[in-house]
Amino acid sequence: MHDSRQFGLPQRSDVRNLDVRRSENPFAQQKIERLSYRFPDGGSWASNLSRLAALNFRAVVVGGYGTGKSTLIRELQHELAGVTTDRPITEPLQRWNPVSQTPSPSTSITHSMLLDVPRAGSRFRRGRNGGVARRQQQAMVADQLLGLNRGTLLLVDGIERLTWLDRQRLVHQTATVSQVAGLIVIVHQPRHWLRLPTWIETQPSAALLNDLINELLSDRTAMERSFFQQRGTELLKQSRNNIRATLRQLYDEWSLVLPI
Repeated sequence: MHDSRQFGLPQRSDVRNLDVRRSENPFAQQKIERLSYRFPDGGSWASNLSRLAALNFRAVVVGGYGTGKSTLIRELQHELAGVTTDRPITEPLQRWNPVSQTPSPSTSITHSMLLDVPRAGSRFRRGRNGGVARRQQQAMVADQLLGLNRGTLLLVDGIERLTWLDRQRLVHQTATVSQVAGLIVIVHQPRHWLRLPTWIETQPSAALLNDLINELLSDRTAMERSFFQQRGTELLKQSRNNIRATLRQLYDEWSLVLPI
């Protein structure tokens, strides 16, 4: 680990009299959530929504833990709804008509629904670590699917937590435009049994992490940005390219440099 003194960063003993709250930590969760998703191809929302339309709104998002999948899906919902948020939106959907750009004219998205499949505990450890019983998991999924209609774009996070049979039932229930307007499934690796093309595959890298750190530390000195970028690169390797875990670790390490 680098010695922060060589970068001229203040030490805890030097700045005890400063009133720096946790919320002022640049790596605080609420600040990380304001970061916009960076597409691997460098494209805009308009171009990537057009790609999704060309796939008839039926595709998968592939990526490892902490690589931006949830951020992508959250912003996709904002884009489809035309919702103004506190994060920059590149191409507001009010200027983009999904019906006219969709190959199938019968596809008309009226709303999106996020199905977050709960984790099911084993028979022997049921209920631990936030897990639920398998029957309870099935009931929760079924309840959420009651609101499906032909105008729904269904976003599924956690389909890999379902049993093989429950996965097949879900895919069959949402297979055609007569059932839902679209289906986006989030997976950690390609799943051939889904028989869906890939829309986005996340590509975590040191360059992407440095770009995020630059934005988070935009009001800090170049020396501070350089220090945390180098430290972030080290942590990214240790976390196996988990950007979320790396940013959380940087939150803790910032607190060691500055008082909280």
